[in-house]
Amino acid sequence: MTSMERVVAAANDEPVDRIPFSVIAGGMNRKLVGADFETFSNSVELQARGNVEVVKRYQLDWLVPLTYMHRTAEDFGAEIIFKQGKTPMHYPPEDWTAEDYEERINAPDGIGPSIQTRVDYTQGIVEEIPDVPVFAFISGPFTTLTQRVGTEQVLMDLYRCPGAVKEAMKETEEYVVRCIEEGFANIEGLAGICLDELHANKGIMSPDMYREFGAEYCDSVIDACEKNDLIFTQHNCGESAMYDLQISEWEPMAFSYAYYEDRGENPEIPGMIERYGDDTLLLGQIDPQHFYSFKPSQMKSHVKELLTTVLTELKKNGHTSKFGIYSGCEVPPTYGKFDNIGAVSETMLEYGEELQDEIIG
Repeated sequence: MTSMERVVAAANDEPVDRIPFSVIAGGMNRKLVGADFETFSNSVELQARGNVEVVKRYQLDWLVPLTYMHRTAEDFGAEIIFKQGKTPMHYPPEDWTAEDYEERINAPDGIGPSIQTRVDYTQGIVEEIPDVPVFAFISGPFTTLTQRVGTEQVLMDLYRCPGAVKEAMKETEEYVVRCIEEGFANIEGLAGICLDELHANKGIMSPDMYREFGAEYCDSVIDACEKNDLIFTQHNCGESAMYDLQISEWEPMAFSYAYYEDRGENPEIPGMIERYGDDTLLLGQIDPQHFYSFKPSQMKSHVKELLTTVLTELKKNGHTSKFGIYSGCEVPPTYGKFDNIGAVSETMLEYGEELQDEIIG
């Protein structure tokens, strides 16, 4: 099977040779083209080449291209700081006031330069790997606002000046929708959108509060995907994600999530498959920290055990293939090891078909 065939089959819970796998390599891909973070981030050609190379080298089954998260916020004025050996960061403004939401959070005309860079390199990737489904990454409306203003500031302002926050949310919502409709929708062959709304997290805010300030502004984003024939997928690498809302209510084709063992309220695989396996293609759940803390031999053992557990639980719940092995969060771009990405690939290619036949039949 091709990667496209495998992912489509898994999404529909149909027979596969093996279940699909991938990782979010993100900023690590700069190393594949010999560039520093700033040079890589500003070059459409290098970002396209790096992402294509990681797919081909490790035979990944799908791709979410990501260099750094703050692209959408950057078009609202977020200044990205590049420091040698560090992940690009935005340092929130100081002395932010309620009036700043109206005066400084204004959707740019058309597509801003930062998202245009992402559109351009995504197009280059899709052209080079047409048999691998590519899902363009974009931060959701609430995530965009927090990346521009700062999460702590926005959370305080939900109480201090909720009306001002909601007016700003209309601006970020409008822009995210426009990026889809006027940007990513023009990429021929793009499979879909990966929406990141990581603040749908019970460790950050209550479900009712997130519905009021976050979820309400995502319906138009989901509609924009549907109207433009782009598959809607959802990503949340939070420690206590609101699965019922983002899976059962939003109904993404796929949902990628992180697992941090003892941190947060993340269910084990049996619970995830039992509760949500009917609703979406679950993508997880290699702890991203393992990509720098594990030796390749440990990663191989971990992935084989993970694969065995996934297939066993799929079988138990009447499924055939509705799961993808995934990092669930970006592989740490500074300290992550390509040897461990290779270990994931080697394990899936060596045991994927054998265990699929043995457990699923």
